Amino acid sequence: MRTARSNDDRGVPGPLDRFLDRVFGYDWFLSYRRADSEGGSYARALDAELRRRGYRCFFDDREYPGGRVRASLRRAVRRSSTFVLVVTRGALGSEHCRAELAEAVRTGRVLAPILFPEEAGAILAESMQAALAESHGYREAPGRLGHGPSERVLEELVQHFHHRRRESVQRRFLLGLALLLAGLLCASVVLTLLVESKRREVSRMQARALSLLLADRAARICEEAPLAAIALAADGVRRTLESEQQVLPLAESALRAALFEVDGRALWSADGLWNGAVTGAGGIVAFDQERRWKAIGVRGNPIRLDPMERATSVAFADADGESFAFGDATGRMELHRTEAAAFAPVRRLAFDTGPMAIACTLLEHASRLVVGFADGRIECWTTNPAPACVARFQLDDAPALGHSMPIALCRSPVGGAILCGTSDGRLLEIAFPAEAGVLQRDLSFGAPGLRRLAVAPDSRSVGCGGTDGSVTVVALDGTKEPQRQRVHRGPVDALAWIDYTLLASGSDDQTVALWKWREPSSETNPRRMRGHEHPVLHLGVLGGVLYSFDRGGDLRAWSWEKPDASCEPRLHLEPRGIPLAEFVRPSSVLAYVPDHGLVRFDPAGGAREELGTLQQEPVLLAASADGHSVAFAFEGGEVFLRTERPAATERLPALRARPRSLALSEKGDVLLIGDESGGVSLWRRAGGELVSLEPHAEAVGTATLDRNGALALTGDWNGGVRLHDLARGTNRPLEAPPGVAPLEWVYGVSLSSSGRLAAAGGAGPHVLVYQLSARGEVESVRALPVENTVYALAFAPDEKHLAVASPMANEAWVFALDGSEVPVAVRLPALES
Repeated sequence: MRTARSNDDRGVPGPLDRFLDRVFGYDWFLSYRRADSEGGSYARALDAELRRRGYRCFFDDREYPGGRVRASLRRAVRRSSTFVLVVTRGALGSEHCRAELAEAVRTGRVLAPILFPEEAGAILAESMQAALAESHGYREAPGRLGHGPSERVLEELVQHFHHRRRESVQRRFLLGLALLLAGLLCASVVLTLLVESKRREVSRMQARALSLLLADRAARICEEAPLAAIALAADGVRRTLESEQQVLPLAESALRAALFEVDGRALWSADGLWNGAVTGAGGIVAFDQERRWKAIGVRGNPIRLDPMERATSVAFADADGESFAFGDATGRMELHRTEAAAFAPVRRLAFDTGPMAIACTLLEHASRLVVGFADGRIECWTTNPAPACVARFQLDDAPALGHSMPIALCRSPVGGAILCGTSDGRLLEIAFPAEAGVLQRDLSFGAPGLRRLAVAPDSRSVGCGGTDGSVTVVALDGTKEPQRQRVHRGPVDALAWIDYTLLASGSDDQTVALWKWREPSSETNPRRMRGHEHPVLHLGVLGGVLYSFDRGGDLRAWSWEKPDASCEPRLHLEPRGIPLAEFVRPSSVLAYVPDHGLVRFDPAGGAREELGTLQQEPVLLAASADGHSVAFAFEGGEVFLRTERPAATERLPALRARPRSLALSEKGDVLLIGDESGGVSLWRRAGGELVSLEPHAEAVGTATLDRNGALALTGDWNGGVRLHDLARGTNRPLEAPPGVAPLEWVYGVSLSSSGRLAAAGGAGPHVLVYQLSARGEVESVRALPVENTVYALAFAPDEKHLAVASPMANEAWVFALDGSEVPVAVRLPALES
């Protein structure tokens, strides 16, 4: 610490002194009357004593004409901690001192006046002297005015200065501590939000994987159960219809029947899931829509065999072209050996009861079978001499259905190991040397989810098909970065290597693609080929021809030199469809039944009325509440409306994207359509034209109308909900209330009969219920807590209760909207299988 020097005896401050003053300021500012010699002597002595003790003081003994105070003095006052005023007889009358004192008061400096008995009597009353002396304690002894400060005054000044400094340090410490705690709180909030965002992303991938699994776990078709018990589960939208006996879940409009790798022995790649395989003699093994398998020759007719009923996984031995295995939803597995046209089981494997086997692969000349289950287990079974489980591996520490499932398995080039693609996007290499499986390598590359794996012919790379439509080639030796290409708009359900540089893929978007992954991307690389009318499920190469097999049963052939030259169907399997149904009156159900078309059922009386057949199987169906109108949509985007009064069938203008939701008004005069591009279309019988409404950002998977067709409610797969006022031609998004997280995916929406209540549910911890005004404006919104994903909602006729269904948890809940009752849970035992 140092003292600012005056002109006369301390010289001009050096650069270092000026820098320190500018940075640190002063501890004391000494103010006195310049013309007062005694006051000046006292101030100069006080300055010397304080400097000797190590304090920074500002002392100036220059005279300024006219009492003018320079800006530098005002700045020095502002940069000082304590303002010391030597109170002499002429000090308070000095314009110079008064200006410095005014600046100190204005800037909040600590004032420390020093009083002298011989001077104070002339300028202050006795009571004021006592008050000042008691308040500050800076009252000098008589005779000290011209001789410098006493030791008592110096000690008091220093003690008070240090006391204030300690208080200032304490305040700053507490302020810093508060800021630190606030920063930690903000950081914890940010980390919580990041963790929650990651959890939502994982939940979304789990929901997508679980949706794929549920689509292939559908129960038997409607003829095998009471026709009144029907559930619609089409394209992620599930509506549950109950009868007194049971609830029957039915998945998409057709179960998957597909061709496995159609290759032969030279370029064989075994990675099957759900469907079929090829024999070493060139025959094709596939499963039909009844989950019974059949042997098919490329030029011959199907040969039907029935060894099992509902196959879920299949695998073919790489080195042994005559052995393959497959299992069903109950956990049973069968090992078969193919001999020309005869198929005879040579060994049956019995598994413990539990989740269904969803993937399998054969190792070491069919001597070992690796099976993946829906709860994340992977088991290795020996098939010779006696079936036995020899090793297990668990994907997750706390397995649960949908968390992480081994969707794709294939044999790894490393002996005795497999490659596993999971529903949450991991690519793992797992070996089974002993009782516990060992994770040898984690080859994950950040995919949202994997559906297919295929090892290249040179055994150096593996092709990975993702749920986001991407295809990735991963080098198994780790020498190159993964090569990733977005090829399709839908999940990749099929992969086949033509050679080690050319990879074929098929997708849910009904396209087949060829990708030369070692060449730069261009308009023709990858090359996308169209010709299928249904999602492509499997690919294979046989005799220089690429074969693709779709869900509708069509087998098509392609040439990779001229991909557009050949796309004619070579074989067709007649698919067996799954009913689409909807309540049309409290006493009847309208449904689509294969081989019978549209049928109306009366659950109470058992009456059945066939309304006519359709040329192809619809993917969506909606009926008016009066039962006289029905709308149905097909894969290609065609939408038809059939009415009874008058009897007519009208074809609406084709949509630009695949329809994902339909809704009809009570009298069938208004039809609402949502498609996978986010578009919302409205058709009125009075106008006969298709009108586009405000679109969504993602696919509109659910929609509903009020009874009069004046209000419409739509929800998309990104959590968006929109209310359309069709009478006024307006629409508005329905937001979550403050402090409540929005829904991630909207799977179900509902409007009350009066149109004054709206509800939306989906992937999220709550159901949102909106109170609407007569003009369709949101008056209030509530969040009802739920534990599982909601797929269906319905208001009671009295609008006092709301029912929600969670098929994944096999539960339905009933909420009292006035909050007077505890929510009632209803277990759905028929869904437990």
